[in-house]
Amino acid sequence: MEPGVTGPDWHAGRAFGAGADGDARTGPGGSSMPHVPTPGPPPPDASRRHTVAPTATGPGALRRRGYVTPPEIQWFPASRWPSLSTASTTRQNMVSMNDVRLRQLGSTSLRVSPLCLGGNVFGWTADEHTSFRILDAYTAAGGNFVDTADSYSAWVEGNQGGESETVIGRWLASRGRPSDMVIATKVSQHPDFRGLSASNVRAAAKASLERLGGETIDLYYAHFDDPDTPLAESAEAFSQLVEEGVVRHVGLSNHSPGRIRAWLDVCEERGLHAPVCVQPLYNLVERGIEDDLVPLARERGLALLPYFGLARGFLTGKYRPGSAEVDSPRAGKARAYLDAPRGRRVLDALDAVADRDGVSQAAVALSWLVDRPSVVSVLASARDPEQLADLLPVNHLRLDEESAALLTRSTDPEPSETS
Repeated sequence: MEPGVTGPDWHAGRAFGAGADGDARTGPGGSSMPHVPTPGPPPPDASRRHTVAPTATGPGALRRRGYVTPPEIQWFPASRWPSLSTASTTRQNMVSMNDVRLRQLGSTSLRVSPLCLGGNVFGWTADEHTSFRILDAYTAAGGNFVDTADSYSAWVEGNQGGESETVIGRWLASRGRPSDMVIATKVSQHPDFRGLSASNVRAAAKASLERLGGETIDLYYAHFDDPDTPLAESAEAFSQLVEEGVVRHVGLSNHSPGRIRAWLDVCEERGLHAPVCVQPLYNLVERGIEDDLVPLARERGLALLPYFGLARGFLTGKYRPGSAEVDSPRAGKARAYLDAPRGRRVLDALDAVADRDGVSQAAVALSWLVDRPSVVSVLASARDPEQLADLLPVNHLRLDEESAALLTRSTDPEPSETS
């Protein structure tokens, strides 16, 4: 059991968190804990009702500040809550699970939250204890979609790969898996399982399941293209895993539009289980996929699940001209966005929308992204619950047309930038 948990009875429909100093509270009798209402059947008008905590700058401000409330809400059954034993949060803007409207992932039966929690930090910048707190807070706030890869985090000295999957597997074992939880992982970059050959894909899937502690991978990505393996071999291997029930659905990540189209064509010709989604690099300041991949996704019915939605942290607003250095392994690349004219324009636009609506710049940037054509959910990671608190509003807020247009214009290229 995670440190700070007093016993198995402290989980029935409650969540406790951390104070301003970040110290975890240790039980129902501890000092002030943000209360998450115990869920139950929705009220008669639940399909049109959007209730959030009445805070000045958090989700409670949404009703007052120009956001468009989703017309229908996906209500979560109370039966899911007992599996969430200790949800940690650090702010009173935590929302209840009833606030999240789940989205259909492409043509599948999977329904996922708009915010997909990136697991790349688990076992890297977030140790196991902190990772558990992040996962607790994310699921207690209605999130049901966690993304990882078998290679996370092999780049860290002393790691071998699979650390993130292992942390997630231990968390699932300690909490009990919520019935609607969707776990995505990837193959091709683990030091022991490189590439997309049929034998490697099968062996890597088995290893991932052992770490995650499950019987089926909900969404299995080909992490990077493998030009040394015939595409038909890879497509057959993934499809066979679906046939055997090892994998529910297939996705592609870091493949060019041409290769994605070719993979889809092979599947159509051979009657294989085709990829249902693509995970591309896409955000407010990197919009290149709008010219090629987005049209392909719309044509072939693919869901887009962008990563680097915050542009390595730049779109959080932490990186400013003359600002202090940020303690992050991505700080150098994030600060580089300031060199382009659109970098400063987008910061001004983010500030305007965030200040007006009382949310973080990160939430604004991701909310813009999640409503782009074909986008179903956006990936973002947090190395502690404090960072996560700034991301959680993405699960229920939607920018109005004026705000979305302002952000889009801020990163539309000027004539001088395209000449």
